[in-house]
Amino acid sequence: MDLGRECPHGVTRAQRWRPYSMSENVAYRDRTTSETMKAWVASPGHRRKTLDCRAEARAVGVYDYANGTNFYTREFGWR
Repeated sequence: MDLGRECPHGVTRAQRWRPYSMSENVAYRDRTTSETMKAWVASPGHRRKTLDCRAEARAVGVYDYANGTNFYTREFGWR
């Protein structure tokens, strides 16, 4: 069986590896989550990504540094 061309279930490589687009919003500040969301909504570029209905997949990440600074990210993906 050549897995490079066809899966056992008859799915072709083209069906498995369809193009996928992504965008993200990133913030690195000592803001709260609520303040970060308000800042993203107030920014035309960040707001456009947040409201883009094409997004089929979304992910959110938050990392709290020991010094109180937070790193926020939102990922958006679609085919």
